[in-house]
Amino acid sequence: MSREDLINTTRAILAKAGFDISPSLNLRSICFDIVGRKDETLLIIKILSNVDAFSRENAEDMKVLADALRATPLLIGETSSSGPLETGIVYSRFKIPIISNETLSEHLLEEVPPFIFAAPGGLYVKIDGDLLRQIRESNGISLGTLAETTGVSRRTIQMYESGMGAMIDAAIRLEKFLQIPIIEPIDPFEYKSKKRLEDYEVADGRVTESKALNRLLEIGFAITPVTKSPFEAISRSRQM
Repeated sequence: MSREDLINTTRAILAKAGFDISPSLNLRSICFDIVGRKDETLLIIKILSNVDAFSRENAEDMKVLADALRATPLLIGETSSSGPLETGIVYSRFKIPIISNETLSEHLLEEVPPFIFAAPGGLYVKIDGDLLRQIRESNGISLGTLAETTGVSRRTIQMYESGMGAMIDAAIRLEKFLQIPIIEPIDPFEYKSKKRLEDYEVADGRVTESKALNRLLEIGFAITPVTKSPFEAISRSRQM
């Protein structure tokens, strides 16, 4: 499928799900192709046939925009160097979540969230650590018993209870032993950043190479420059 077809497919899925969608930019050199909003959800989306073509520079600009606009950066693609992107799996590159259009469609139109995420070492699932600890303690099950049943260490069980992802087979063995679902769905639109908008902004007293941006600084606006976007910067009033 061509990149244009991929973009059109993404736009069609979002439209069917009730999103307001921007026109397509379809430029490989910038960090996003479309923007979609529905209620409080704002998505900044880049679409590539092969997600390995997504650069670190594009990722950094997407993070800046996401933090500034309280949005979620999202990369949608078909393949990577490892092969086709599988439905129901959330991948990542430079900490930007990656899904296929099939996963997007299942999540938005069929209300079937993904349950698996890819990370170094393989495929993992998210475990409800609080529920795992509650069940273990209320039933008097030791860490050692769970570790032996699951085939992992006691320390790993403790890390599961603290929120660490689990290998799929280990999580299935845990559920089978405890006889209760503890695997949680993954929200591909969830994006957490430790950065503040102020971390990106031009500091007081500094100037840029743009006369227009310098004028905004002079009259009291904060400026966040970007390099891989169809505009030069994001600005906001420092009084906001």
